[in-house]
Amino acid sequence: MSAEHRLLQDVLYHNDYDKEVRPVMNNHEQLKVYFALKLVQIVDVDGKSEAVRVNVWTTQNWKDPFLTWDPSDYGGIEEINVTPTMVWLPIIILYNNAANGFAGGPEKYKTKVVINSNGTVNWFAATQFLFSCKINIRWFPFDEQYCYMTFG
Repeated sequence: MSAEHRLLQDVLYHNDYDKEVRPVMNNHEQLKVYFALKLVQIVDVDGKSEAVRVNVWTTQNWKDPFLTWDPSDYGGIEEINVTPTMVWLPIIILYNNAANGFAGGPEKYKTKVVINSNGTVNWFAATQFLFSCKINIRWFPFDEQYCYMTFG
């Protein structure tokens, strides 16, 4: 069995890891999740339906004290990439989502998570959002629009 296979077995399977439990040592502890969004492209602005479609890069990271290991025990492996369904994930959604159905949360991110040996979990993803924005075209073409994406 390779070092990476042993690592996955030891950390995710034999360690009684439960992805349904918030990753804190004490249930009164606060878990800080850092979320960042970088605008890549404004794809469409629909003044009639007051919706904006954008392409973005999102970054989420947090510490999971249950996903740690000593790299020297596993051939020097300092980070691994795993499917998001294998670990606890924050549920951060776009509140002003304008897409049909529920499409403003974790189902948008199709990339693997990167786990560092110190328990830092990073989730980077490129995705597209459609969100509502109050648009006033009274002074078009000299108008300015301020649109906000609200996540929580």
